[in-house]
Amino acid sequence: MRTIEEIKQDSKPIIFLGSSNSMENLVEICKLNNRKVLGIVDPDYMSQPELHGLPILDKDTYFSQADHYEFFVASWWFPFKPPVFQRDREKRNMLLGWMKEYNLTGANIIHPTAVVSSSTKIDRNVAIGALSVILCNTTIHKNTVIREQTYISHDVEIGENSVIQIKATVTGRIKIGKNAYIGVGSTIMNGMPITVMPIGDNVLVHPTMLVLNELPDNAVVGLKSRTDPLG
Repeated sequence: MRTIEEIKQDSKPIIFLGSSNSMENLVEICKLNNRKVLGIVDPDYMSQPELHGLPILDKDTYFSQADHYEFFVASWWFPFKPPVFQRDREKRNMLLGWMKEYNLTGANIIHPTAVVSSSTKIDRNVAIGALSVILCNTTIHKNTVIREQTYISHDVEIGENSVIQIKATVTGRIKIGKNAYIGVGSTIMNGMPITVMPIGDNVLVHPTMLVLNELPDNAVVGLKSRTDPLG
């Protein structure tokens, strides 16, 4: 875990693993932070010379020199279209497996307009979007994506490989598990902040929902809400 001050000292060139429709945004954040982007390693596009205006790189060449670079897994996953979701999740898991297998150092991609307090702890391979506000002892575990204009504050912990979507709010001693997806404009608020409110692993909160109570693993809030394990 690192602070925002430590992250701002990063200077190694960045290589993206996989790609998504957010590539232009990710590259722009790197430019704003004076971070050089070398290109993309993506097994689905190895026969192409470039993708999203970036060169396709040879995996073995750059992994063998991994100490010279930082890597960011750019393939997202979205839970709303099951066949696509399954394929995207499998690809992302493969790329995260490469990070571990080859001992690759994850890059942090944080927009310079994001407000991140010095008490916030951030793991590797985390992205934070423009105009987000993250305050008061927040902890963000590895491989998590915090999208634009989010508000996260007051002893919040976000588990690894989670997505907090645009304009979502999470506040008041909340512990979100792994692989959670908090939809656009949703609010998760702990009304009894003297105790931690758990949000389980693999939770899906649909856009614009309000969550005021704890959620078990695999819960779905919103369209077709359910709190039993997903089948």
